[in-house]
Amino acid sequence: MLLFLDQAPRLLEDHRGLQALAAEVDWLSKVEWTLSEKGEVCVNFDLIIGSKTFEAVLVFAGLYPDVPAFVRPRDATQRWSIHQYPTTGTLCLEWGPDNWRSDITAADLIRSTYQLLVSESAGALRIPVPSRHSLTLGQQLRGKSWRLYFPPAVREVVIADATAPMTPLTVHTALRFWEFVGYVGDVNGVSLATGVARSPPELVDHFLGGWYTRQGWILHCDEITSLVDGCTVSAFKAFAAGKGHSLPWTDVKTISAFIVLVDAEKHVRALSVPTDETGDVSEYALFQGPETGKRVPDAYAALADKKVAVVGLGSIGSKVAVSLARSGVSKFVLVDDDIVLPENLSRNQLDWLSIGFS
Repeated sequence: MLLFLDQAPRLLEDHRGLQALAAEVDWLSKVEWTLSEKGEVCVNFDLIIGSKTFEAVLVFAGLYPDVPAFVRPRDATQRWSIHQYPTTGTLCLEWGPDNWRSDITAADLIRSTYQLLVSESAGALRIPVPSRHSLTLGQQLRGKSWRLYFPPAVREVVIADATAPMTPLTVHTALRFWEFVGYVGDVNGVSLATGVARSPPELVDHFLGGWYTRQGWILHCDEITSLVDGCTVSAFKAFAAGKGHSLPWTDVKTISAFIVLVDAEKHVRALSVPTDETGDVSEYALFQGPETGKRVPDAYAALADKKVAVVGLGSIGSKVAVSLARSGVSKFVLVDDDIVLPENLSRNQLDWLSIGFS
């Protein structure tokens, strides 16, 4: 109630804005100012989307407009959207506590509510819904067990020759618990392990555990969006046949082959396909790092031609050697006549896999 006294000019501005919005559009009706049981200033309004009417309420917080207002169903038990907080029923709109500005009006919030509900209404015209959330790469990949490192330089090589119906490639896949992360090793016999992909050469070291290498192929198609994610191998086989491709493997020894699909619009999808032609196809999420530029200064490039000796590889020397390697040094003479013991691990760069080794 005090809001009417403290923010009377602002509420009058919101009142006029809602009147103008109701006169402008045909999907907003019943705009009524009221007070909640808690004494909060509210606006009850109805949104008409298709044949359905959404009865909503806009609630102004006591410190509005310095803190956000919010929208929820007038019946707080109703669930309208996947973008709705379960305990309060509040809709997650374009603006909230993390990005609120005092110039955002009640009309802006009601427009945002309409856009959200229209986008999720079956049979309605789908329109993009602006989001206030900015996800990190880790958040985007959360829950995706199959991932392929796919930086721009690798993408250029993979999509380069659209005239070739089928191009061989190899993919190295690292396995950790239930997650698989792939790296393109070579395309058509040309290695990407150094240069454009910068994937570590150790991935082709057959003495290194926790990874495997597979034969793969790049298939060019007119479109690839119609292929259903998680389809069976038989469904993928039918899709490939419809695009003029037969399954390319005949004597592949691995349990699955790697297929990269490229369409005329240069869209890319990466799939793991069981070679026994049973089971389901797994799709890899493509990812790359942010374009933050070089982490190592250009002046460090000269270190690649230098040979550095480190005498003593204990708590200090082990970290010095690793820091030099991260700075670009690739030629070392490492001198230490000791072996690694469990007691060394708290201060040494090495880990349990090195216990007992020189």
